[in-house]
Amino acid sequence: DQVLDLCTGTGTLILESNNYTKNIIACEYQNKLFQLLKCNFILRDLDISKLFKGNCFDFEFKVSKSIINPPYGQKGNETSNKIIHGQKRRTRRCFC
Repeated sequence: DQVLDLCTGTGTLILESNNYTKNIIACEYQNKLFQLLKCNFILRDLDISKLFKGNCFDFEFKVSKSIINPPYGQKGNETSNKIIHGQKRRTRRCFC
């Protein structure tokens, strides 16, 4: 299985997924969080080429599983609303 974590943050959820599959992909928009995510991957000797920096609407991912822990602290944020509604529709394309 290939697992994608949208809105990855520092990587807690995707790093846990690494215990079950080595085929993981992470996407993070915020610079500081992305740098911490990258450090977490390096410290665990994971492939940093599987990290994507930016708005995940700009990428197309083909994966078998997607996990998400959206930034709930950003209420009223248009991107957060798209994430939640995109997951409810269970589209083939992943949104963040």
